[in-house]
Amino acid sequence: MDVRNFLIGFLTAAVVFLFIGSTQDISSEVKTRNLTIVNQDGKTVAQISSDSSGGALVIYDNNGVIRIYSASTGDGGVLSIANNKGDYVESIGVDVNRDGVFTLMDRYGDVGLHLTGKK
Repeated sequence: MDVRNFLIGFLTAAVVFLFIGSTQDISSEVKTRNLTIVNQDGKTVAQISSDSSGGALVIYDNNGVIRIYSASTGDGGVLSIANNKGDYVESIGVDVNRDGVFTLMDRYGDVGLHLTGKK
């Protein structure tokens, strides 16, 4: 068998396998406990994970600073946004009494406004 016949046979088999593979259904779900998304430089820019309270979503900037944090908690859920220094400047969530809360912080993370939905 010469190289030409080998290549023709190999390429024919590859095309057949690709054709067979392309007719199969693509899975509509991915199951994992942690999913990490990286940018073109390999730096983590997002994570979706699970723990005993449920799930969490963390978004990072290109410097590795957390900018958005959202998670389920034992009492409900939380959504927090941080500035480019990593200081949280906003948080919306549920307190231990299951009432809604909104907290607004200054650029250093110090609380400036804290509101609760409880009447």
